[in-house]
Amino acid sequence: MYKTCLNVTTSSTWPGGFSPTRTECGCQFTSKLEGMFRDMSISNTTMDEFRQHLQMTGVSLKFRKITRRSKWCGPHSVQKVGIRFYFRPLFYLAKHSGRQLTLQHHMGSADLNATFYGPIKKEDGSDMGVGGAQVTGSNTRKHILQVSTFQMTILMLFNNREKCTFEEIQQETDIPERELVRALQSLACGKPTQRVLTKEPKSKEIENGHVFTVNDQFTSKLHRVKIQTVAAKQGESDPERKETRQKVDDDRKHEIEAAIVRIMKSRKKMQHNVLVAEVTQQLRARFLPSPVVIKKRIEGLIEREYLARTPEDRKVYTYVA
Repeated sequence: MYKTCLNVTTSSTWPGGFSPTRTECGCQFTSKLEGMFRDMSISNTTMDEFRQHLQMTGVSLKFRKITRRSKWCGPHSVQKVGIRFYFRPLFYLAKHSGRQLTLQHHMGSADLNATFYGPIKKEDGSDMGVGGAQVTGSNTRKHILQVSTFQMTILMLFNNREKCTFEEIQQETDIPERELVRALQSLACGKPTQRVLTKEPKSKEIENGHVFTVNDQFTSKLHRVKIQTVAAKQGESDPERKETRQKVDDDRKHEIEAAIVRIMKSRKKMQHNVLVAEVTQQLRARFLPSPVVIKKRIEGLIEREYLARTPEDRKVYTYVA
């Protein structure tokens, strides 16, 4: 819902207003939604004032929305990113004292005007056409690059330098390493029609010491080129992995105990090793429990008086009805 609201146009309104919904469902049901639309209205006014503030700088910067965190349920960024030259929080904070302004960079995008000067060659050495690019010279090509906030931050560094190392980019932008690697892979290791940067050495891995330069031989059939972001690897952190493991173990404990009770209920009396083998056989289609785990579950059932040891042999169990 919050993404839909962030993408509405300035003239959009809630169809029919909130009155029918408020009457039907109550004020509490619509309060947050009404607050979100008030935020968008205030944001549009603030954006108009901010655009006037930027007119003399020559920078075209657009924020989608300024919203209050308490009213919006989407993911919030807590990372600080070095977009120092384009983001001016002082303008907003001067109007609203005591507030904290956080840039939600993961929801941002940018259009960059890019000019490439290098010659384009086919594999046979002949000149290649420039497709949809705007040609302003013999080899000069202009494109509009549609990029993410992180990609924009990286590319703007190359306005003032020919090459950057991975460490320099990380230091200048303050982008978290995992996100920085994704952004650089998109710019330098993605599809050939989207590689606006080159890297040395030429590999898909991004490591310390790798050097990045502008790909002056870049060309595309499209004038407006969208740089796709490399998908994040869905890996669990150590705490998440431990939590998942614990949940799996808990579920399996119940399955092991249920198997033990079923077997003992039908057999009434069994020797330890035979019972362990029977339980393993029943559960092998789902998972293979270790004998140690099965023994612990047997002891747990004995403590709860589902099973009992025979007086003459403690390795023989009986089912307690």
